[in-house]
Parts: sequence; C-alpha cells; structure tokens
Amino acid sequence: MLSVHQGRSIGGLIMIACCFLCMQASPTGNTSVSDAVQHSARLLAHLAKLLNNPGTSDIMLIVRPRNSVSSSSSIGYLYTGHVDVRLDHCTALHALATELGVPALCVGLSTLMAENLPYGPVVSWYTYAIHAKDQILASQCNRFMAWNFSAIAASSEWPQLSVTHILQLLQRSDLVIESEMALFSAIELWIKRNQPNSSVVEAMLGSIRYPMMSSLELLELLKVSTTLKRHLHTIEHAINTAFRFHSVSPHEFGRFVDLTQPSFIPRNYLGLGWGRAWAIQNPARDDRSMTFKTWLSPSSRDRSRSVSWNAIFSPRQKVLGSGRTSEASYGHGGSSVSPARLSPHLVVISSSRKADIPGLHYQKTVLVGVRKKGTMVVQGAYSFHHSSEEARGFLKSADLISRFSDYLVDSALHLHIIVKPVYQPLLGDENDEHNNIKNDKFPKDVYRKDKTQS
Repeated sequence: MLSVHQGRSIGGLIMIACCFLCMQASPTGNTSVSDAVQHSARLLAHLAKLLNNPGTSDIMLIVRPRNSVSSSSSIGYLYTGHVDVRLDHCTALHALATELGVPALCVGLSTLMAENLPYGPVVSWYTYAIHAKDQILASQCNRFMAWNFSAIAASSEWPQLSVTHILQLLQRSDLVIESEMALFSAIELWIKRNQPNSSVVEAMLGSIRYPMMSSLELLELLKVSTTLKRHLHTIEHAINTAFRFHSVSPHEFGRFVDLTQPSFIPRNYLGLGWGRAWAIQNPARDDRSMTFKTWLSPSSRDRSRSVSWNAIFSPRQKVLGSGRTSEASYGHGGSSVSPARLSPHLVVISSSRKADIPGLHYQKTVLVGVRKKGTMVVQGAYSFHHSSEEARGFLKSADLISRFSDYLVDSALHLHIIVKPVYQPLLGDENDEHNNIKNDKFPKDVYRKDKTQS
C-alpha cells in the first residue's frame, strides 16, 4: 500500500528517481537462480537531492508491501532500487516495468539478459525483444545465435525458433557451424518437430548451400534424408547444380553460372579443410606463429590441392611516448601491467602461390572463444579479405594478462581461424555472353565430358 501526503502525485517522483540508475549482476549458472538489478545507491542519492528541493521535500511516502509477486519484485524495486530476478523471469518483469513506465529497470533487465546470453533462454529472449521492439537486445541475441549456432541447434529451444528467424539465419554467411551438412541436419530436425506446410519446408531447403557439401555428402543426403526425398522435386535443380559444380573446374563452371550467388559463398565452417583452432598459452608473453592448410576452393576437384597459411599473433605494446614501449611480464599470479597497454595484432598471410588465382579471393575470419561462467562461447568474430593481411581492431579491449580474464581459459587464448574461398567476377565478365546462360541451360556435353575424364 502507498500513501501520499500533501496531495502530490508520487508516480513522477519515482520515475524521475529511477532515471539515474545503473545495473549490477551476480553470477548464476542456470535460469532458476536469481540475478540482481541493484540500483539502491543512486536511488538514495537522488532521493537525498529531492529532499533538499523545496518543491519535493514536503512529500511523505508510506509503503506497506503486499504479498504478490509483482509487489515483491517490480513494485519493491521502485522503493529500494534493488530486485532479484530469475533469468527465466526477466521478460515478464521487463513487460511489467514497461507497463509501469520505469525505463531504467527496462534498461537494467535488457543489459542483464545481454550479459547472460550463454545461460539464459536466448531464443525466448530474442522473441520477446522483437515483440517489445528492443532492437539492441534483439541484435545481440541474433548475433549470439549466429556465432554459437551449433549450441543453439542442440538445445531444447531449437524447435521454438520461428520460421522467419530461421530463414533469416539461413541467409547469413557468418553463421558458425561445423559444416553445411550439419546445418541441413539441424533444419531437418526442426522440420520434423514442427511439421510446417510445404511452402515453408521448400523455402528452408532452398536456403541450404548445397555446393558447399562434397559430392559424397550430397549422395549420402539423397540416400538417407526423408525430408529431401519428399521435396526433391522442388530443389532438384539446386542439387543438380551442386553436382555440376563439383564435376567440372570452377573456371569452366563459372562461364555458365554466377559463382557470386549466396549458394557458392561458404559460411564460417569449423570442419576440416576450412581452418584451424589455435590455443595460445600465456598470450601476453611474446609473439607466436602457426602454420596450417586449407582447401584451394570448395570444389571437390580441388580437395586434393591446398593453400598454406602463416598466422602470427603479437601482444605488441603501444608506444608510450618518446619512442618508449612498455614491457609486460607475465607471471602465474598475474601482472601489474595494465591490459590497456597491450595492443594485440593478428596477421594471416599465404605462404603459397596457389592463393593467387584470378577470380578467387580468400576471406579470413578469426573467432574468439571466451569462458562465461564455465561455458565456452564465441565472443567475437573478426573478418578481413585477402588484400588485407591483418585483422583490424583485434581484441582491442580484451584483458590478456589477468588469470581471471574471460578471454583466458586455462591460461590460454582460444582462437579459430577460418579461410573461406570466395569467387568474384573477373574483369570483363559482364560482357561475356556465357554469363547470360541460366543454370538450367548448362551444357550437358561439357558436364558429361569432364565427368568421364575425372
């Protein structure tokens, strides 16, 4: 219960006080444990200012708590600046705060959800953020799901994703997944669980990038996938195009088919041949290097040919002035050197002439894994092209010194470097009459001849 003396409205007072609040979150491991939105200190400071204001100092608040969930959380927050909330109750409390007109609590809850994406119901949070028109939270949820797609697809929330959201994810080339085959399996599982109409199934199957599967994977898919068998008539053209892509040289294939279409653009695949994981022990100590190989191109004809790469990591120090640089010692117990003095750099360069192929460039993506309350997640992704050897802004604000840093797991920085061969039109291709030939007009004699030779 609430009484207001001197005939003044208290609603405006409370909302003014709540506009200056900040958020704190305590650790939690699952959605049943409460986190805290703690705004008490600033609330009291602001109330003290109101006390010295002649226009508000004659107001008396008399609060009598009631035995209801809303009063013990949102109504209690209004007078204390503090609320404990379970992760799976965040959206309900956010909706109540929106209805009551408490923007500071809404911001605090949105921040709380964003910081707990690895442990909360991220799919439900994304759905709510879209409904509540919280674009920042929706963007953060969407990016987290794209970078940690395998974990989302294996979770109990996967069948709850909406059709629209899945189709949006399927358009992304930055989707992190083991392989396109693994992506197809996840989509097929969703289809079997939700039993959507044929148009939805065909739209989803049509968004799979079949040329990114090998010829053997395509044959296996045709053999074992019941979903594909039922809808083969609608995507048979895409399957045939994929087989043709693998049966002739990419240069020959590119004369008849536009290789800049999304179907021929790799996603961020974690599987063999696309890159390599790299754990750098004590990264603040000194420079490190690594060599690895990737496929020359996604075509099965090039799977036996590889490109060699050198990756060089440096925790290079920033110049402090007069040409001086700071030297960071790294001990087991930590270091007194400020993380802000480090300026990590990562360079990925080709050590093979095979990488210089007309019409083909290599996009390099570096995934950064961090530990969030015991769970490994992808925290960042840095992409740069063949013409740029260095990842810009790499780990600009990361703490690579403190042993308690989220970026260090067992004293190591965990990276995964992916190299994606991406086709681009050659100079003068726009005038090549062959590029006007549609996929279904692909010369069968070329296909058969090359297939016989292979």
